[in-house]
Amino acid sequence: MNSTKKILAVAALVLSWCWSVAQVGAFPYQQSFETAFTPGGNFAPNWWGNKMVSGIMGQYQEGHTGTHSLYMIPNEGEDIPIFVQVALDLSGKNHTYAGFWIATRKNGTDEDQKRSRVTVSVSTDGGATFGFSKKIGSERGFENLNSAFQYFEYPLPPAAVNNPNVVLRFTSKAGGGPHLPARLLIDDITIDQA
Repeated sequence: MNSTKKILAVAALVLSWCWSVAQVGAFPYQQSFETAFTPGGNFAPNWWGNKMVSGIMGQYQEGHTGTHSLYMIPNEGEDIPIFVQVALDLSGKNHTYAGFWIATRKNGTDEDQKRSRVTVSVSTDGGATFGFSKKIGSERGFENLNSAFQYFEYPLPPAAVNNPNVVLRFTSKAGGGPHLPARLLIDDITIDQA
């Protein structure tokens, strides 16, 4: 199979996923990850994760305002991303933003000092391609320690205005440092118009 056919096959697979997952269309939208996760990629209504397995991603028994949050522990290899995403129908919506809270929990022992990096990005073509990436937190990533929840905002790009095929993605990769990376907690996500 030549590279063009491979690209088209992957694009068709991604687009078929997007149409099989429901979209969020009512705003403001809030997700606090309090409802029990279902096994597999579609772990919560409208949400999908590429590594939704115990020890990498799941529901954590601590939250920003409630009792649960989403946790992500990136793979130790720095070039292997893990991600969660939500499909959005932004028809008739302008100046949309995502607000969310992130904390870290120590993963491993005192020798484990690898950082965890987080980026937020958007697809405006139903998940076929992603861009408009923004690093969250410090340039070096989140340290492997217990930290309080911090609030962050991501303004969706102009290409998302009035777009029915938007996908918002949170990606985590391991950063610098020895051994295990930090456990990231993401909670209380709000998507609304500014």
